Amino acid sequence: MLKQFNKISDWTIQLNHKICTFRPYQAIIQTFSTLFPFILLGAFMKYIHQAVFTHDGFFSNIYHIDQWFPMYRQVGIILNGLELITVSMTALVASLFAAKYLAKRFKDDEDVVGICGLLVTFLLNFNYGMLENPMGDNRSLLYFNNFDFRYVFIGILTGIIVAYWYHGLVWVRKHIWKNYQHENGFVERGVKAILPVTIILIVMALVSFALNISPQKNLTNFLSNLLGIPVSKFKHTMIFIYFISLVNGIFSFIGLSGSLSSITMGINSQASTANLDYALAHKDLFKVPNPVTMHTMYETYGNFGGTGLTLGLIVAILFFSKRRNLRQVALGSLIPSSLGSISSPMMVGVPIFFNPILFIPYIISPLISMAIAWIFINFKWMPPAVYGTPATTPSFLLGFLGTNGNWVALFVSILCIAASVAIYYPFLKILDRYYLSYSEEEELGLECK
Repeated sequence: MLKQFNKISDWTIQLNHKICTFRPYQAIIQTFSTLFPFILLGAFMKYIHQAVFTHDGFFSNIYHIDQWFPMYRQVGIILNGLELITVSMTALVASLFAAKYLAKRFKDDEDVVGICGLLVTFLLNFNYGMLENPMGDNRSLLYFNNFDFRYVFIGILTGIIVAYWYHGLVWVRKHIWKNYQHENGFVERGVKAILPVTIILIVMALVSFALNISPQKNLTNFLSNLLGIPVSKFKHTMIFIYFISLVNGIFSFIGLSGSLSSITMGINSQASTANLDYALAHKDLFKVPNPVTMHTMYETYGNFGGTGLTLGLIVAILFFSKRRNLRQVALGSLIPSSLGSISSPMMVGVPIFFNPILFIPYIISPLISMAIAWIFINFKWMPPAVYGTPATTPSFLLGFLGTNGNWVALFVSILCIAASVAIYYPFLKILDRYYLSYSEEEELGLECK
């Protein structure tokens, strides 16, 4: 068994190394490295704002902070502003750096290409309806919601496409214009960029206008509609929940998190309302009409620390990883992940995004955790979580508080986290071996970390 594991480990390491020497992937990892401190700060600001300085927050409810903390509302506004400037602008900034770092590897003008990537992202989220009807319902020139961390994949993809496009136009100009000069003075630098920048921005302005007159209005909404799933074809069973968890995990892994939340919202709220009504009327949680729902399974036991049970990875890194930078990332991510299920620092800090070594545990950890919870609920060893809790309740307490203090539910939560740690452990060892094997390439800039 150990020999087979080592073979699989060696094959995975070689595969990951080939991927990491791919230019766009290197640009993506550099982008994540640049974004990490801002994402980490934003994650802390987001949780503190929502849990402490929002009236229905977890700690605000318990300690009634709004009644004794001076300037409670003003501090909340400041924290919310910091959150919006950091996490809520991630996709926008990612397009700039992805274009910039890839252009650098192509030996193109990285600053010009980076700005071009930023402007293209603005164009793809530009509201032409505001120019046509300034007094309409939407008076914002930009769809700011689409710059959020949830759409970091779209921002990165935009930057990569712009970098390749710019490089192709430069290559064509070099081969068509025989009198092309290679001077790199300040004036020449700007002159060389006029043609490719003009072509890119004009074409993307036309694409953006076409999207604006479509029902989707912008690229993000267009892609989200493509990912729509006809939930009417599924019954609200464990199979459906597994399917949603699997697809949502894949989307989150590539930077499209939250794409399925609206799909399940209606069914989940109806089932949860029926459960709560029964519990309030009969005081018996074991006989609620819908023991298996998105809330009782996925939200309560399949989302510790965020999508992919990243809390399990954090614990595994802190206890078993020998790599100092991974331990620092995990330690910094511990509070927002364990208390607020905010996984963004881990997603860009490890990184988990696009990391083939961590794909399998990231996908299957929630499935195993929900299977454990289902066994306990199915055999009536514990009741399902029915009662509502504040949105910022620490994830490992959702089962305990949602069952009105059932200790078995708390034990199951701890058991699920332990199971996710065990699932992540062998893959974490592969990741450590990978970094150890290719440390020299890292110094030469060929490694992804």
